[in-house]
Formats: sequence, structure tokens, C-alpha cells
Amino acid sequence: MDLGFKLAGFQLVWANDFDKDAVETYKANIADHCVCADISKIPAESIPDCDIMIGGSLVRGSAWRTHPPRPCASTPNSKTRP
Repeated sequence: MDLGFKLAGFQLVWANDFDKDAVETYKANIADHCVCADISKIPAESIPDCDIMIGGSLVRGSAWRTHPPRPCASTPNSKTRP
């Protein structure tokens, strides 16, 4: 997602992922501002101000290599679902 926004002319100021390999890939290909941590443990005041905030959940097809499938109710993302 970030690469698409960057190519569309947006300035990226901050990124986050809990997977260190994903963070290393982001830093190698997009920018050095990616933080490796659980987003639920990052203080809101440490995230820079921005006009647009984008995000998404795991891409399940590739995530299964490192994170086996779990019932929806036990996933970290279930906290944000109604």
C-alpha cells in the first residue's frame, strides 16, 4: 500500500510492522522510517501527525508461512472488528 501512495506523490512519514523481515524489506525498498513493534504497544504520541493514515491486515496467503491460521476471534485484528 505504501509504495502505491508514494508513487502517487504522497510523502510517507512513518510505517509499522511487527515482522522484522517485513520491516527490513520496507527499509530496503521504500524508506527508513519503519518501526518494528506491535502497533498496540506504540504510544500514539510517538506517531507523527499526518493528513492520511492507511493500513491493512495480514495478507493471509503469504502470512501462513510464519503465522499459522487461527480462528478469527483470536487474531490481533479482531480487536478492531465489530
